[in-house]
Amino acid sequence: MEHLSPLERELLDCVQQLTDASVRSNEALSDLEKRSTGLLNKRLETLEVCLSELVSSQQHFAAALNSLFGDINTFKNSKQHLTTAAKTLQQDFEVPSR
Repeated sequence: MEHLSPLERELLDCVQQLTDASVRSNEALSDLEKRSTGLLNKRLETLEVCLSELVSSQQHFAAALNSLFGDINTFKNSKQHLTTAAKTLQQDFEVPSR
């Protein structure tokens, strides 16, 4: 470096500053990428758990509906019993006409 002119030394200092700034910028961007990727992965895992729970609850709901309405005779009997019960309740609460 002793045989460099003042202008060359100044240019070399500028190159060194640019190199240092580039290294710091790269480190900052790498850290940002790691944080962002970690956050996205966490959110994706949470979403996966939520969707899994939703699918499970929908399967339980479908099974419950299937057991309730799966057999047409059971459904017809239940409907008939409910209709009879509703008529009985309605008759019990009717006000006698005068």
